[in-house]
Amino acid sequence: MRGMRLAFQEGFQHVCTQLQVANVSPERNPLQFKQAQLFLSNCLSLLPYGDLNPYESVAIPQWINNSWQLVDYKVVPIELTPTKGFKALFIKDEDRVFAYGLEPINRPDAEPHLIFMGTTYPAGQGFFSQIKTDMEAFETAGKKLYRSGHIKIIEWLDKQQQKVHACGISLGGALVGILSTHQGDKLSRAVILNPAGLYLP
Repeated sequence: MRGMRLAFQEGFQHVCTQLQVANVSPERNPLQFKQAQLFLSNCLSLLPYGDLNPYESVAIPQWINNSWQLVDYKVVPIELTPTKGFKALFIKDEDRVFAYGLEPINRPDAEPHLIFMGTTYPAGQGFFSQIKTDMEAFETAGKKLYRSGHIKIIEWLDKQQQKVHACGISLGGALVGILSTHQGDKLSRAVILNPAGLYLP
């Protein structure tokens, strides 16, 4: 897992250099700029599969002050499974599900990121809880997780100095969709990749 995180870090550094050399900007090449943003969101959506943890930082390319810069971020896990009440008594540690807030370190002008993880592999953290919310009948996938974790998500959003970029793939994409309809005014943009469909009861 650590090797995967290091590979992502090397990839982010390489992409940042490419964007700087090509001088990709929203004014000169708006389509390329949007593609670069989408590519970075896609990479961020996959980053939690490398077992993100709060003891490491990650440097991510970002367009700030008319140039591409690598910004260091600290990882803040935000638990989506219940942490209080009757339901919390029956959740094993390996069944806990997290979103990941990425907060810029010493860069108040940088955009924070919020990543919702897609359903993991069978041995991955939170797999059983994710499968349960994926399979819930007559509900949007992830709605149960969002219900139990939304207060912690909103508290994290309210602490940020800038509007937040939210992204996720699959189940994570569905969670970004739910967040966008509930707290869209706190987001700078939402990138929803291959989401489970939204269900309107």
